Amino acid sequence: MEPTMEPILAVVTPLVWTLDYYRDAYGVADPEELALIQLEDMERARRMEIALRDLYGLDADLTRPRNREGPEEEIGTPEELRALRELAAAAAGFTLADYHEGRVPPGYLYQHLINHDEADGYYLPLDFPQPFWLGDEEEGDEVLSVGSAVALRRELEALRPVLAERFPREMAAVERGSLPPAGPVRVWAALLRLAGASLELDLPIQLG
Repeated sequence: MEPTMEPILAVVTPLVWTLDYYRDAYGVADPEELALIQLEDMERARRMEIALRDLYGLDADLTRPRNREGPEEEIGTPEELRALRELAAAAAGFTLADYHEGRVPPGYLYQHLINHDEADGYYLPLDFPQPFWLGDEEEGDEVLSVGSAVALRRELEALRPVLAERFPREMAAVERGSLPPAGPVRVWAALLRLAGASLELDLPIQLG
């Protein structure tokens, strides 16, 4: 199969919206149907709450309906994201395979950038050491890739000097407020902007 060049889309958005939002977004007037749509999103958010409590002892309020969202970005292509991940892994003294196959210690830097679905899933505005997956595809479950927006921003900031040395012109443009049209620096800058908005608005980042 040919590798896709479609950009990865991401938006800072609630996990659960208000009923008014669902009515306007879906063009649905029936209260029972609206409640079912909202319930499906609540169940997804509740699964994340349970996992965060069981894995890390974190109490999170992810099911509260919200009615605002943050910025949306085309992050870059999967190939560009993989190039950024390869740079991060090398900066830590590992390879992508080391991260994906569990040879990097839990909680080690760049876990959230690397061990996350490249085009789907969530980054939550909470700090926890290790990204995780929910659901079993073989059992027909919805599989969710979940990382920390707090940790992601920390990892991206740790990459700043690495990228400045490797891509001085592109990083200088970012510092001046310009987003490169392509490449790993574009991915880095877009993710950093989204992570900042996620924490400022207390909303997750959703990929896909």
